[in-house]
Amino acid sequence: MTNSLADPRFSALWRDATVFRLPLKTRFRGIKFREGVLFKGSHGWGEFAPFHDHDDAHASRWLKSAIEMAYSRPTSLDVNCVRVNSIVPDCDAEEAITWALAGGCEVAKVKVSGAGLSRRQDLDRLWAVSKAMGVGAKLRVDLNGALTYDQAVEFVNDCQGLPIDYFEQPCSSAEECGALRGATGVRIALDESIRLSEHGANEVAEIVQRNADVAVLKPIPLGGAASTKRIGEKLDMPCVISSSLDTSIGLAYVARVAAAMAPAGTHGLGTAALFEFDVTRHALVPHQGEIHIGALEPDSANLDRATEGTKGAIETKWHDRMARCWELLGNDPVLDLIST
Repeated sequence: MTNSLADPRFSALWRDATVFRLPLKTRFRGIKFREGVLFKGSHGWGEFAPFHDHDDAHASRWLKSAIEMAYSRPTSLDVNCVRVNSIVPDCDAEEAITWALAGGCEVAKVKVSGAGLSRRQDLDRLWAVSKAMGVGAKLRVDLNGALTYDQAVEFVNDCQGLPIDYFEQPCSSAEECGALRGATGVRIALDESIRLSEHGANEVAEIVQRNADVAVLKPIPLGGAASTKRIGEKLDMPCVISSSLDTSIGLAYVARVAAAMAPAGTHGLGTAALFEFDVTRHALVPHQGEIHIGALEPDSANLDRATEGTKGAIETKWHDRMARCWELLGNDPVLDLIST
C-alpha cells in the first residue's frame, strides 16, 4: 500500500485538481448537487466523483477510471457518435413528457420506485411518456433494486401494454431478478449486481448470464474501460454502456467506451440534461437521439461557477477521500501512467 501524502504522483494529481459542485435541475438519486474532482493529465481530463454512500474500496475504482481517463492515450474509433436514451427522473406525468422528449431520443429510461403509494404515479408517468413518444418508442424502467420479488411481479403485471424494452434491476439480488424473468417472461437488465459486485469478471459474467437479458455496464465505477471490456467480452447478450451522473468530461469518456464496445447500441448517456449547467461550455446532451464523441475540456467561466462554495471543508473532504482511495490502489499499474 502506498502512502499518498508521500507519493509525488499523488501530489502531481492533486496539484492539477479542482473540486466542483454542480446543481441539478431536480433531485436525482437523492441529491440536489453533484460533487467531485476534476484533474488534468497528459491526455485530457479525469473525473473522480464517487457517490457519498460508496465506501472507499468501491470509490477507489472511480479513481482508477479517472486516472485512466486523464493519462491514457485514447484509442481510435470507427464512429463519431452513439445513440442514447433520454432520462426521466421521479416527477409528475406532465414533467416526465418534457424530459422524455428532450434530445429527440427514441428510447427513454424512466426512474420509478414501483411500490407503495407511488406505484400509481409511476404508472401514470410511464403511460404519459409512452403516449408522448409515440409508436416505436421503448421504455427502460429503472427500479434500482427497490422491490421484493412479490412486489416486482405485481408491478410487472401492472405494466402490461406498455412498450417496455427492459426492467432494470427490479430486485436487489440477481437471483430474484432472474426468477422474475422466468415467471413473467419480461426482459431483465442488471446494473447494481454488476457494478457493486465484489466478484471477479468471470463470476460476475456467470451471474449475469443466468439471470438477465441485458448487461448495464458503467465504466467509471467498474474501474475503467479495460475492466468494463473484460466483463462485456464474457457475456453473450447486449451491453448498454451507461454513465454515473457524470459531468460532460466523464460522459465523453464513457461515450468512447460505448462506441468501442457496442457502436450500434442505444446507451444510457443522457444524464447531462440533469445539470443546471456543466463544467464544459456546451453540455454533452443528446441531439436527434445521439451524442457526438470528442475530447472535451472545462470552460473556465463554468468551472469558476462550479467551484463556488467548495473551498474549505468540501475541498478537504475530497482531498482526504482521494488520498484514501489512492492508498487502496496499492501498486496498480494505472498509477504508473502519472508523471511527476
